[in-house]
Amino acid sequence: MAGKLTFLCCRNFHPEVAAACAAEGWDDVAVAAFEPNCGHPPLGWNELRPLVEEHCTQVVILGRACLHGLGCPPADWPPVRQEQREQCFNLVAGAAFVADAISRGAYLITPGWLEDWRGKLGRMGFDEGSASGFFRDSAREFLLLDTGVAADAPGKLAELAGAVGLPASRVVVGIDYVRQQLGRLVAEWRLEEAQRQALKSGRDHACELADHKAAMDFLGRLPLLKDEQETIAVIAEMFHMLFAPQEFHYVRYENGVALCDDTLPPDLSGQVRKMKGDWAWTGSNTGFLLRIAKAGELLGVVVVDRFAFPKHRNRYLNLALAIAGVAGLAIDNARTYRRMKEADAALQALNETLEQRVQQGITQNMTQERLLIQQSRLAAMGEMIGNIAHQWRQPINALALLLANIKDANDYHELDTAMIDESTKKGQELIQKMSTTIDDFRNFFKPNREKQSFQPWDGIEDAIKLVNESFKLNGIEIELDKSGEPCEVMGYPNEFSQVVLNALSNAKEAIIDKEMHGKVHIQVEKGTDSAAISIRNNGGCIPEDIMPKIFDPYFTTKEKGTGIGLYMSQMIMGHMDGDITICNVEDGVEVRLTLPQASGHAA
Repeated sequence: MAGKLTFLCCRNFHPEVAAACAAEGWDDVAVAAFEPNCGHPPLGWNELRPLVEEHCTQVVILGRACLHGLGCPPADWPPVRQEQREQCFNLVAGAAFVADAISRGAYLITPGWLEDWRGKLGRMGFDEGSASGFFRDSAREFLLLDTGVAADAPGKLAELAGAVGLPASRVVVGIDYVRQQLGRLVAEWRLEEAQRQALKSGRDHACELADHKAAMDFLGRLPLLKDEQETIAVIAEMFHMLFAPQEFHYVRYENGVALCDDTLPPDLSGQVRKMKGDWAWTGSNTGFLLRIAKAGELLGVVVVDRFAFPKHRNRYLNLALAIAGVAGLAIDNARTYRRMKEADAALQALNETLEQRVQQGITQNMTQERLLIQQSRLAAMGEMIGNIAHQWRQPINALALLLANIKDANDYHELDTAMIDESTKKGQELIQKMSTTIDDFRNFFKPNREKQSFQPWDGIEDAIKLVNESFKLNGIEIELDKSGEPCEVMGYPNEFSQVVLNALSNAKEAIIDKEMHGKVHIQVEKGTDSAAISIRNNGGCIPEDIMPKIFDPYFTTKEKGTGIGLYMSQMIMGHMDGDITICNVEDGVEVRLTLPQASGHAA
């Protein structure tokens, strides 16, 4: 909600202040008037409070004698600025002119004062007869400072002069002087508002970055878990740390049936059972229900309520929706692993007949293949999270420096609109860069449903984008040889990129182990009916005795390896009617991928 500035002034000058604001077209400025008592009785904060509009972020009180003794505002008021003039009339005319007129014995009045001049005389304790003596003793003439806000002001001036018996004259001053003074006050207020919003925006961006970094740390742990209860415990820990809810519940679903937690309050339990979409606010509006699913299958519902800071609930929900998919993958992986273990136990128990053993073997192989695919995705996702961390490190550092510069500029009163605009633009560019990284990550893991023609270099460069920062960090050079003839192949572009990514990741780890200047050379060669992609590294050769086993599932020589990367690469290439081969060359290894050329592009 945008803030508003409120001008409070004596009713005698309200028409001029209101007309100046209307002429400037300030829709974020309000004007209100208090009674012109000139300090008798003194003006009080309780009298002014009803005049201040909602969402007001600053009050400016214009006056002279009426401000005497007003003091500091109560604690629950917005910031107040008291603009006390030497003479009230300095609001509509210059100080020198006003002082000269008063020294010549003029009694200054405004159109607002003349609006009800008989009432004014009454409040001063006079009638028209007794007022004559007072004014003739204290002034030589009435002088109307005509601002042009009341067409009947000259006529009312003549009535007053005739009733009192004092000469009257009129000076046209307009409202330009009022507009100039108010314009300065509005400009100063808007600058302060811009500075405040910039600081708030900087704090909000810092909080969002911290939340995303913490979420990434937790998501990096999920692919390593194989037990559903342990997975739920990590998700609960993550939600407590990110959102600080007083209540956390997880309602597990199995085969479409909810297994409700006994500690779940009845109202929340009812909401869970009636839930239709991916999320819903709780009845208290200080929490939400989040659907956890995988491939359309409902796995569970997370319930968090009574946030410590409910004003941030929309930001919390957006972050939760972003990580719900990974949570679903992790829970589904744990269930698949559990089912695989159950299938293993059942296989050992069912040895009565050959037919039963064969059938159980087929079931086990299907289950293991699904688990391998799932584990491959989660392992790749875990590595991608590390790559994203590398990609984000530089923009996060740049944003931290940008926020520090804003704070220093504000502390030394050097923060102005130009710097705010420039800093906001730079911050938005950095955040856009980080958002693009996430989009690349999401698109990379989106499977292709049908074969299509594509250029191998497109898939290669998609994979390189995801590991480029990691390679630079480890001093590994990627050399692209594009001297060959352009070609297009048939297959699944995203799956092909995953195979390239696996080859690049294996090359990186081999080079890091050798502690040497690494280099990866990539080349595409067009053949008669197919195209070959060569990915060669200088990270050392594979021992000949393990070369025949490298495509076996679960075979690995790495301390924390899964042994499914090359197995899945071979499976993917087979589905595309292609092939993958690996051989030792000079001081390293060459991975060679072969794919059929697209129709119409064969030599």
